[in-house]
Amino acid sequence: MDALFVEGTWNSQIIDEIQPINGEEILQGRSDFSAFVGTDLVSILRRNSIESIVIVGFMSNVCILETARDAGEKIPGLKVIVCKDGCAAKTKEEHESTMDISLPVYGCDIMTCAEVEKLFRSKQMAHANHLTNESSLNINSNGNNSDAHADQFTDEGYLNIDANGNNSDARPRILAIHGAKSNNEVTRLQLENLGITDNSHDITYLTGPEEVEEGDPDIVGLIRGPYYSWLKDAGNDQGHIILSGVYSILKEVSIYGPFDGVYGFSSGAAMAVLAAGIATDAPLRDAIALYEEELLGRKSRTRSGFNHSRRSTMFHRRRRSTESHHSRRSTVFHRRRRSTVFHQGSIETGDIVRHPFKFIILACTATPFSDFAELRRCAGLPVTEDHHNFSTIPSFHIIGIEDPFKAKSEAYASLFKNRRVMYIPGGHGVGREQRSDKDLKRNLNTFITYRGNPPPKVVEANFKQMSDITNVALLPHVQVALVHINESKLLPSCNLKGGGATILSLLEEWPADRAFLREARIGDASKCTTYGDVLQFICGGKGDLRRLNVKPGEVVAYGAPPGGGACPALAFLSIGAQTSAAPLAPDTAEYDALDALDQFEPKHLILFEGVDCPGVESAFKKYAETKKARLHRATIIDSNQPGIFEFVQEDELDVYAEELHGKPLANPKDGVCLLLRTSGTTARPKGVPLQQDALINNAAILASSMQLRDTDVCYSVMPLFHIGGISASILCTLASGGSICCDSKPFDPSRMVDALAISSPQPTWYSSVPTIHNATVAFLKDSAGYDSKYSTYGIDSKGIWGKGHSLRMIRSGAAALLGPDGDALAAAYGGVPVYPTYSMSEQMPISQPPAGKKDTLQDKPGSVGVPVAASLAIVNRTTLRPAKYGEEGEIAISGPNVLKHYLHNPDADSKSYFDLTLDIQFDTIGNLTTSERYFLTGDIGTLDHDAFLSLKGRAKEMIKKGGEQVSPFEVEEILLKHPWIRTPVCFAVPSKLYSEEVGCALVLSPKAPPEVRERDVVSTMRAWLKEAKLPPMKWPTKWIIVNDEDLPKTKTKKYVRTGLSTKLGLDPKEDKACVLHAKESTTAKVDWNCLLGLRFVLACYVMFMHIGSTDSWGKVNNLRGFPWHVHVFFTLGGYSVASPMNPMIAKKFSYFKARISAMYPMYALSLIASFINLIVVCRPSTFHPTFTYNAQPDDLMRGFFCEGTPATQNSYWLSLFLTLFIYIFGLAVTPLFQLTWWLGYYLWFNSMYFQCLALFPITYNAFLNQTRRKTQKLLRIIIGLMILNIAILVAAWFVFKDAPRYNNGDYNEAKNWNIGILSFYLFGPFWALYFVIGIATAFLYDAYRPAEHHNAWVWGYVADGCTFILLAFSFAHIFQGKSTYKYNTELEMYMRPDEANQWSDTAAVNRIWDAGYARMFCPLTTLWIFALSTGQGFSAKFFRQDFLSKTLAPNSYNCFLFHQVVAQWYFAVTRPGSFWNWWQYRKNMYWFSPQPCPVNWYEYLTIVGLVVAWSRLMFNLEPILVRIIDLICKVTRVSRNGGEEEEEKDTMQVMKDIIEGMTGIEPDMDYTLEECGLASIGLPALVALLNKRFSTVSFSAADLITANTIGDMVQIIDAAKELANDQGL
Repeated sequence: MDALFVEGTWNSQIIDEIQPINGEEILQGRSDFSAFVGTDLVSILRRNSIESIVIVGFMSNVCILETARDAGEKIPGLKVIVCKDGCAAKTKEEHESTMDISLPVYGCDIMTCAEVEKLFRSKQMAHANHLTNESSLNINSNGNNSDAHADQFTDEGYLNIDANGNNSDARPRILAIHGAKSNNEVTRLQLENLGITDNSHDITYLTGPEEVEEGDPDIVGLIRGPYYSWLKDAGNDQGHIILSGVYSILKEVSIYGPFDGVYGFSSGAAMAVLAAGIATDAPLRDAIALYEEELLGRKSRTRSGFNHSRRSTMFHRRRRSTESHHSRRSTVFHRRRRSTVFHQGSIETGDIVRHPFKFIILACTATPFSDFAELRRCAGLPVTEDHHNFSTIPSFHIIGIEDPFKAKSEAYASLFKNRRVMYIPGGHGVGREQRSDKDLKRNLNTFITYRGNPPPKVVEANFKQMSDITNVALLPHVQVALVHINESKLLPSCNLKGGGATILSLLEEWPADRAFLREARIGDASKCTTYGDVLQFICGGKGDLRRLNVKPGEVVAYGAPPGGGACPALAFLSIGAQTSAAPLAPDTAEYDALDALDQFEPKHLILFEGVDCPGVESAFKKYAETKKARLHRATIIDSNQPGIFEFVQEDELDVYAEELHGKPLANPKDGVCLLLRTSGTTARPKGVPLQQDALINNAAILASSMQLRDTDVCYSVMPLFHIGGISASILCTLASGGSICCDSKPFDPSRMVDALAISSPQPTWYSSVPTIHNATVAFLKDSAGYDSKYSTYGIDSKGIWGKGHSLRMIRSGAAALLGPDGDALAAAYGGVPVYPTYSMSEQMPISQPPAGKKDTLQDKPGSVGVPVAASLAIVNRTTLRPAKYGEEGEIAISGPNVLKHYLHNPDADSKSYFDLTLDIQFDTIGNLTTSERYFLTGDIGTLDHDAFLSLKGRAKEMIKKGGEQVSPFEVEEILLKHPWIRTPVCFAVPSKLYSEEVGCALVLSPKAPPEVRERDVVSTMRAWLKEAKLPPMKWPTKWIIVNDEDLPKTKTKKYVRTGLSTKLGLDPKEDKACVLHAKESTTAKVDWNCLLGLRFVLACYVMFMHIGSTDSWGKVNNLRGFPWHVHVFFTLGGYSVASPMNPMIAKKFSYFKARISAMYPMYALSLIASFINLIVVCRPSTFHPTFTYNAQPDDLMRGFFCEGTPATQNSYWLSLFLTLFIYIFGLAVTPLFQLTWWLGYYLWFNSMYFQCLALFPITYNAFLNQTRRKTQKLLRIIIGLMILNIAILVAAWFVFKDAPRYNNGDYNEAKNWNIGILSFYLFGPFWALYFVIGIATAFLYDAYRPAEHHNAWVWGYVADGCTFILLAFSFAHIFQGKSTYKYNTELEMYMRPDEANQWSDTAAVNRIWDAGYARMFCPLTTLWIFALSTGQGFSAKFFRQDFLSKTLAPNSYNCFLFHQVVAQWYFAVTRPGSFWNWWQYRKNMYWFSPQPCPVNWYEYLTIVGLVVAWSRLMFNLEPILVRIIDLICKVTRVSRNGGEEEEEKDTMQVMKDIIEGMTGIEPDMDYTLEECGLASIGLPALVALLNKRFSTVSFSAADLITANTIGDMVQIIDAAKELANDQGL
């Protein structure tokens, strides 16, 4: 928009076709002369990107003047045009003065109306083709207003309209609606988190009509009120409130529209849905019209004299005159109120032609009502299917996976056919974590850009035929396989009859005399039950449930006879054909049976006589006693018709039998046919109600995939109380017209072999589970090959059954068939194809090999085929979005035959189902849609580029070892290939170190040595895994050898891995004497890389203080008078060692020793180098037995010389001895500094730090016990310490500021002051104070955890502010003048007092000022460290740079230690004959350091580079040197022990012992070096101790620096040890 009328009663028109807007609406609420006071004009102008305004009107020129003035002030750059012939004044003089003088002062352009018309008509001509002469809107084919963009221009004056009628160049206009007990600020933050900001979108925020006293608990304290809602939790006026909310939304659209879309959160989203359907919702329009008339009526009664004729209403019941539609809205002057244009005529005639929004975005939709229908009912609106369909409105739904209202959000999403659904981690909210969700933001941005329409380029789904019925299309960019079922070939004859696919229709399909059920191991083929027998048995025969007075839909539970016999097969078919069948396994315990009955709520119970099922029988009797169900009994008839049974006669049965002539009892196709229960290994089993048509259709798909023929005979070995036996054996045979060889005995491999050999006819295929396959193969190899009986079957001595059976294929399901098992199975039957499959109770089947593909085991090892009955996606478990190829994820399925919902379990439904939207073409996928309901199977897997699925394990069975996910199958498949192993079962074992470890139970094969020890088996298996190149992280660490019967199995013979470690007694024992001290909680998030970078910058500041002559640096030298970095080292040190929040330090001396040990090797090397430099200039021949406290004029002229220490002036050797002693033990502090030469000019810092470390354990334990998580107490402590610091510094200043100057070489008085000042500076407790402040700050950071707050970004501003202050003071120091070593007569240093503004005082008052003044910045620098730890802001970004934090920072400590000696060497090399030393370059008073190294300033970087290089060299050299020493010690120790080495311990335990010895902390394996208190300086010491402990391997710091945790280091060491073993070391 270019302009807007702000004054408003002028009746003329600048352009004839354009009528000015009535200013009453815009200026409503004006409380002053200016149009900007009391109105929403500023937001209107900004929201609509208006660049200029035109002011006209009959009002006083004062109003125009005030408005023009405020326009320039409130919106700089706004162009203000005043039409001089469109404004009136009281007098002509006033008019001319205002126009010619006053208004131009405010930058106004003065024009006539004709000039304004000419100016804007030139723009409008470019869009003349877009304007029409009709009074109504020009609606395009999409139902959108094609004039809607007429007020938006490109630079060339034309709009860029895409194929959908959208302006792709325009900023999208969005109406934003908040949720319950919230406000617009919350909505703004939500939109920012989603990448929708005012910078790229035109957003209007709408406030709910109901103000509430309290906000949502999640936002109170974070976002200020007031808070508003759209609905009330309860009350009789809910309907009125709902209409009020809808009216508010539509009014906003009417006034400030049109909007491209609407965003709504929670209840605001529900209101947006209701308002969005106004165009096609006549009852809602009528209700809103009545509401508006009522509202206007109330206003007219309260505001006398208000003329409603001047105000257009949104919904008038009467038809407006045609004249009201002839006015066309301006494209350049204003955005006219949209009320009458919005609905395009009368509501009564129903001529509303478009929705108020082109798209809708709904986030976490929720209301107090159960669903949308109840919301409408509460509003007094009728509920019909028409009001639930917003098919023309594209919608985008954001749903929290853990949102308690997830189901409601999904229900609202289902109202939209053209929908896109995306899930986010977390609950009911759109948080800051969504800012990093690039996928969500990209999809949402595309959705908005194209106004909800599909983007120009989307993926096409091209289908490939997998069987006669199934076609599969694989998406190229994500792991999604779409399945299209050819319904014309899916049981065509059954569907043509109109009743759909049912059990009865299939029985009728096949010839009545065709054999259907036979008994296994019976040689007489005539003994069978035909299809006709079964049909007659169900309809009017002995199995007609009307005999039991069963009513339609009632559940019939029965104790299923064991095995895959004909009786349980017929029991299911007869009951499922008539009503809901609920089979229970015969070995079900009483408790489980009662729980199942309580869940299924059956009305009838059936027990078969002669079937041993004590638990079921007892439960049935107890349940029947409650009168909830009747108990019936049936007896199996021993006849030539397998499976036939009859109900035991009861008194009532004869009465019920008389009713058989009535309407047959038939289960409808969509009726529940089968009720099953999930395994329920970790919770109550879920009820699975399977519809009849889904069961039958799935069976037909399964039969088609296996290419079953009516001549095929299925061997039924699976139990028929489970989906595998019922669907894969019984129903798929029924669908194909074949026959079933039923085994009524429980599985036994010998009976199975007999059944396959002597049954007549012989089975041609069977379906079973891996445990049955493996047991049969083992029987063939171990027993049948040596028994003459089985040789007659055709089984050879090797157990290979190549001839004598009729099997043409074997189907494997229920559990993953490992590759070696599959190969062995196929080979055992002479190369019979084996079909690995995947299915579950909720969907049978899911995947199978394509029809006719017999080489799946070889061609696609590890695969379970392709999806055949339901579309399949591999989704990320955190976001439920399709995973890319190569990524593991949870398997999700979707299709008409998939379970619709669990039985009475909405919580399970919410967790198991979700909506998945795909970016694919509509017209390429037949009857599929782009948004489907998917079911999460709970299994982990991957899809390859040929749509073959591979299983990785159950999600709950995946072993989470540290940060690694280990699939049990992956390990088992390798172990199974070893000849010693018959069955490996891997499972999770609880671990204190990794949370979980890999356990493995082994069932040995007969090929294993009879007397083999478990230790030898484990060793052999580990070598086998290593040879297979399985990563050591995935190797089992807990092994046990068991018998197969020791392993728990489900009723379908699947191994139960969950809880197996407990059953086998492998859970770790809790030993209270040696329990590891676990971390109390996760530590606060600290940006360690940022702090490491800061540490190196501080090291550079130290080097700046000491390198480069004073004159060379010029004014920059002034920064040496601002040494703020010194105390920061101590604060940062205390902060760093305390931040990991380790457990209490029980072994305090061990901790101190460990810390010193970590730092001391480099310290010792620096002492050696410093000593070498010392003796260059200080030897007995250069020693002078006199000592002076001040530098002498001839120091540089005397050549190399040295003097004694202040306490030992006359003895060279005593001075040398005391120096070495004091420095070796780190005692160069007050009061011992007078006994020593300054060997290392700056190593006094180490002595101070050693003292701090000695105090740390006690201090840390005190904070841990008394202040942990106590924010207020910690703040008080820190403030108290800061006050103490200031008190010490102020006191010291007033004590020393008036110290006398040297007086003509008389040092007697001055030297005492000199010693006093230096004693203060080197007094350890005064520096330890900053160390304690750092510790307290670490605890405060842990308590407050600023990086985890929603407004963590604020700390970025804090950190940058601190950086700015430090830089500002630094620059102020630089520009205050140039200091010299005499009284500065040119320019006094204005940042220091007079007492410290001179350089000739003997007591170094200037130095004590510098130290005290810089330490006064402790509050600022402490806050700086606190803020930088969050990682926010530009400062943190700078310090966090990889080159700074990862390459340079590890050298920080060594740079500090070695910069003196490297600078001395550099100076000696570049200045031959000279050597930078303490005596020749003494300062004008006695001090621990000489003048800075006298090189030019530009040589600073060269020296720093050399120091870093030398530091890196020392870093790498240290472990080697230490190892040499340790090797000598080890040789000595071995010789002392008589030549026997100690037994090598487990790596993990050794690592723990070393770290505990170094730090005094018992570590967890997931600790980092920082959490152990070692950081970078402790790594060399750790490496040295590891090299000392492990004699066969050698490590460097570089080998371990890549490890993130201690556990990672253990893996690296173990790998190195394995390599050493391979090499014979």
